[in-house]
Amino acid sequence: MSRKDSPERRSFGESAQNLIRAVGAGLLIGLPLLFTQELWANAFVLHPHKIVLLLVVAFVVVVGYNTASGFRAEGSALDTLIDSIEAMGLGILVALVVLVLFGRIEADMGIREIAGKVSLEAIPIAFGASLARSQLASPEDEPEEGSRDGADEASEGRQIGPAHRLFVAAGGALLFALNVAPTDEVVVLGMKADWPLLIAVMAVSLLITLALVFYADFRGGRDPNPGDSPMDHPLGETLAAYAISLGVSLAFLWAFDRTDGVALPAILGMTVLLALLLVVEGMGPMSPAGPGLTLRPEDGRAIALGWSVPGTLSNAGDDAAEAVVVEARATVRRAEETSEVEVMFLPGGSSVDVGFGFSAQPDGVIEARLVGYRVP
Repeated sequence: MSRKDSPERRSFGESAQNLIRAVGAGLLIGLPLLFTQELWANAFVLHPHKIVLLLVVAFVVVVGYNTASGFRAEGSALDTLIDSIEAMGLGILVALVVLVLFGRIEADMGIREIAGKVSLEAIPIAFGASLARSQLASPEDEPEEGSRDGADEASEGRQIGPAHRLFVAAGGALLFALNVAPTDEVVVLGMKADWPLLIAVMAVSLLITLALVFYADFRGGRDPNPGDSPMDHPLGETLAAYAISLGVSLAFLWAFDRTDGVALPAILGMTVLLALLLVVEGMGPMSPAGPGLTLRPEDGRAIALGWSVPGTLSNAGDDAAEAVVVEARATVRRAEETSEVEVMFLPGGSSVDVGFGFSAQPDGVIEARLVGYRVP
């Protein structure tokens, strides 16, 4: 029986490919930290509750990122939770194997030291694994003829809302904070920084965040035109993203004992300077690019067959997309209805108006999502 005719073999092959891809992405992100002596040392020195807290924060960020662009193009909250647990578990397993191969874990070591090393090193690997599908998908991973769900394409192009974008920003901040927070350089810079310098750094950080996300035209960047909510406004999202960078900076400095016995001005200096690195390294390009849908329910109107809700389907990526399928779901007269629209071709950087039909005016919130698309 050929591979094409064998669903079991195809399923096994796809699962193996996804696993290899996740391990590769995890090592791509986490391997530099596996060579870092500061992280080995902190694994033994840090109090266990701080390590556990870092793991919890990392897990929350992984869940948020997987919700936005994780392993599966569509699925329930339980699917996302399972994907996130798998990513964390894979991070722990890969970290354990690599540390053993490097001789950083030996038979005479205590459980506390081994658990600390594996836990800290697993964080970047787990985050890399959650990036595997959205950032490292193969161009050959296209749906079969006539298929509309295309898992890999949909995960690349899934539209994400303000909350999900902030999770992506937190993920980037977490990753780079883990690289820098354990080092002595950030302490030296923070202690020597004066107030005029810190104010200038904060202003530069905000300008960099605004420019990278909204005006640099990176793949995955954001439209500078304001949306309806404060978080869809460039200034609102910039302030929120910078606040997250400050929060992650302070949390990691505390977790790695950089704030113990240190005066408040020095703590503020370390936090502000570390946040500058996080906004430069963690913003903008990590956002998934591709087709996205924006509904305009306030412009809905009655039509002959019921109710029409307009929307705009846009392609923020550089590549064209074809067979783009989007759907809107709402409760109408206490029953759930789904309306689906397909756009055969959508060039990169373009947008098109679409409309979704319901039997009557929806009762409450209308949920919209990208079902799938293909890259020609």
